[in-house]
Amino acid sequence: MLSQVRIPLDRLVWNVKILRALIIDVWREKDDYFDFDRETGSINIEEDPDLYFHKLVQLLYKRGMLKFRKPRSLGGPPSGD
Repeated sequence: MLSQVRIPLDRLVWNVKILRALIIDVWREKDDYFDFDRETGSINIEEDPDLYFHKLVQLLYKRGMLKFRKPRSLGGPPSGD
């Protein structure tokens, strides 16, 4: 058996808008790492919330709010990290 949970589009749009509201103004300022206005200016949240969410995640990553580890490989030599 396979079960799926789907979020209604209006709920996704609402959640992306809440995340956008949590982004502080200093992070939105243009710098060498990310230009928030250029990246998100042409995206309509109502029509393409997943792309807008992707750009918000990129912003958080560039600002150092998200960290990821490299996955371990079972077949290769250690990565040295």
